[in-house]
Amino acid sequence: MRGKLIAAAAAAIDKADVGYNLRLTRLVDGESTYTLTYSDGTAPIEFDDISDGYAHIAERKYRAMAEAAVEAVIAGLRDGFDAGRFSEWESKDLAAQCRMQARDSLDPEYSQFMSALADRLSGAS
Repeated sequence: MRGKLIAAAAAAIDKADVGYNLRLTRLVDGESTYTLTYSDGTAPIEFDDISDGYAHIAERKYRAMAEAAVEAVIAGLRDGFDAGRFSEWESKDLAAQCRMQARDSLDPEYSQFMSALADRLSGAS
């Protein structure tokens, strides 16, 4: 499973990259203005120093890559669990099952958890 999650994260990182164009748009009396435009339609951003523009690009790129990787891993983990027949149950039936589990359990903390879950599911019905 670990290898599959890593592959999914790597693929998501590859897709997360967005194109950009950073160009000199104004040079007056030694004062420069650089305009950064992303290919995704984000409003253009102006910088006085080109290094600020590249810093912005790097920050956005790494954030997008990290978010994509996290989402891919979460999706992979979610897909790794199967609710089986319980996915078709209504909330009231799940609540009744939780109450039965709470009643039959010898672990008091587990019983409290299942009771609280049953109460919440009963309220969601």
